[in-house]
Amino acid sequence: MTTQKLTLDEVTELAATIEFGDSGVGGWPADGEIVLATATGELWRGRLSDTAMDAAEHVWATRTSARGLSDQEAVGVLRAAVDYDARFYGLTVDWPQARVEVDGAVARVSATVHRTPEVVVGTSTRRASVVLELVDLHPTHAAWQIEDAAGRLADEQALAVADLDAPDVASLWERACSAWTSLARSAGLSAAEGLTMTLAVSDLDEGSCGELRVSAAVR
Repeated sequence: MTTQKLTLDEVTELAATIEFGDSGVGGWPADGEIVLATATGELWRGRLSDTAMDAAEHVWATRTSARGLSDQEAVGVLRAAVDYDARFYGLTVDWPQARVEVDGAVARVSATVHRTPEVVVGTSTRRASVVLELVDLHPTHAAWQIEDAAGRLADEQALAVADLDAPDVASLWERACSAWTSLARSAGLSAAEGLTMTLAVSDLDEGSCGELRVSAAVR
């Protein structure tokens, strides 16, 4: 079994990147990545959420020139996306001390983050999970599950397996994490204490089977 756990209370650093698309359409924000890290070197890496990218595109739409962005405008687009996802995870970015770089069609930031105080108080012990049942490391069943404070299953929703299947474990993690973020937002939930990613696989004569689970305490 492989377990990767990142406790949001322990996150001290954030790094993020936005890649801008074809300058012929004004260098629109095409893709983005976010990395959270603790002082001990634990990492969680994922995509900037669709909603964060929508926030970035809203800022992009206010650019001065339809032909492209200035460096300052690119930083504004990056900040809009990063602030959105940071708030979702209950984090505040120290922008005055952040290291920001614009290099052609890429904008990057590396910054210290702080836990937003009001998120720490009164958190719930409910958990929300994306669970994939695997055969030969490909999902055969997928579900979104919410457990109550006693650990009982309170709600379950089947997910489309085709949307989560991927050619390798790293991509499975990424898609499961992205699904978790999207589903949590739709349910009005956000991560309270930590994001845990667990992979359990058994080797059988007819092939490997197991479970991949992305879960977090939610508020």
